[in-house]
Amino acid sequence: IFKAIAKPIRVGAICRAVEQAAEALRAVDHRRWPRLPVDLTIEVAEGAERVPCHATNLSRGGLLVECPSRDEQAGLRFREFFASEHGAPLRAVLPAAEGRLVTLTGTVAFTDLTYDEQISHAGIAFVGIPREEQEALEQMLQLQGAA
Repeated sequence: IFKAIAKPIRVGAICRAVEQAAEALRAVDHRRWPRLPVDLTIEVAEGAERVPCHATNLSRGGLLVECPSRDEQAGLRFREFFASEHGAPLRAVLPAAEGRLVTLTGTVAFTDLTYDEQISHAGIAFVGIPREEQEALEQMLQLQGAA
């Protein structure tokens, strides 16, 4: 990258080189596991607090959720839940094969913001998943062709 910066060093040249490097890094997928697009209505909970969510992608390592409706109250509840600190791992309850529910534990890995600084999506990274639940997740992913 430093070969691309002509001498004498100018601010514009440095900015262009940094922009090119950032663009190259964005083009690389750094994810450990492939993502599977899904369309699932799920529930995410911490203790007694529960919030309905819409899962948009799923992998062995986590899932991406968004508010399930355009309802203002539901959106506010979703944003408040994911903006707050969580002292315990979250539980994501997903529908699985044969009407079974799979409960996966995780933490908020990131949140995406809208133009007005409101949370629009939240990434949940799975942690400490029991073997039986991990097997159910693997089965879900295999059925969808992502494993």
